[in-house]
Amino acid sequence: MKKILFSILILFSINGFAFNWVKLEKNLMGGTIYVDLDNIDEFYNVIHFPVLFDYAGVLPSEIEKYLANCEEKILLKLSNTSYSEPMGKGTILEEDFSHKKKFGYIYPKTGSIHDVLMKFACNNAK
Repeated sequence: MKKILFSILILFSINGFAFNWVKLEKNLMGGTIYVDLDNIDEFYNVIHFPVLFDYAGVLPSEIEKYLANCEEKILLKLSNTSYSEPMGKGTILEEDFSHKKKFGYIYPKTGSIHDVLMKFACNNAK
């Protein structure tokens, strides 16, 4: 099991440069949340997907990467990368990875943003 999880982490930690950000919803601060439709992948019944939080110039943008177990309804945040410009562009300001800083498992409440993200990813996995 550890080998499979390690393989998943290595496979999905490679950054691609092609993004197809699909607007998912606007948050209360005026920022917009996107999911990269072209990079939602399924591997051994686990979904990997990136999420972009664009804060409309108030804060830097962030790209977070998640693993989701759709059957168990559990998310694991793998990484969080902050950028100096909107839409995940500009210079990287900060990077956090789960092996350095434990984000922990997320058990999304119905209707929460994590619930919306997980349902979208599970419904659009390839």
